Amino acid sequence: MLVDLAPKIICIPKNYYEAKKEKIDFCVDGCMLYYKEVKDLTKCKFCRSPSQMRWHHENKNNSIDLRHPCDGEAWKHFDHVYLDFASEPQNIRLGLCSDGFTPYVQASTNPYSCWPVIVMPYNLPLEMCMTKPYFFLTCLIPGLHNLTVKIDVYLQPLIDDLKLLWDCGVLTYDISTKQNFILHAALSWTINDFSAYGMLSGWGTKGKLACPHCMADTKAFQLDNGVKSSWFDCL
Repeated sequence: MLVDLAPKIICIPKNYYEAKKEKIDFCVDGCMLYYKEVKDLTKCKFCRSPSQMRWHHENKNNSIDLRHPCDGEAWKHFDHVYLDFASEPQNIRLGLCSDGFTPYVQASTNPYSCWPVIVMPYNLPLEMCMTKPYFFLTCLIPGLHNLTVKIDVYLQPLIDDLKLLWDCGVLTYDISTKQNFILHAALSWTINDFSAYGMLSGWGTKGKLACPHCMADTKAFQLDNGVKSSWFDCL
């Protein structure tokens, strides 16, 4: 019946026997199916992840082109300052992303704020870095009101884990080398808009001294009529 109803372009097995003959390969460790757009892969893209955590160290770029965060001055400066951390290529450089939104705003007379906090590793190569499989939702903070300056209260467990990974590290097994090592991690930067930047960093993003780059050397001024601060000439 399904064969008769389905469009001709959909290949549905005609009977149970043909359905049993249709085989889909899978990773021996159960990481993924070789299915749809990845059916032609010859290696599991997830089993390769442990060795790919060293990609930033093994694929250094000597040109002036910026193709990955590891080519940037901030990454290189960090390596120069924290030599012990940089000496282990598998130590993780993390980014943190957070912003608030109001779900179902049209369906509720009392909408509430929801803040996902996502952490992602930047050790990975270009085709894997900043992709959905490597976005880790560390916490989801709901509430009736905007978090404003209280987000640090809810981030305490995450902050404790980050401090542990930075100060002490954790014993980790590297499946690609079949060896144990002490894994450390560093939070390299955050990704957010300016208001969320103030909430996450504690920097005041209102008033004449709101620019974290200019600080006391700011050229900000207050508008005569609106009495609001303007940073038009900053940077």
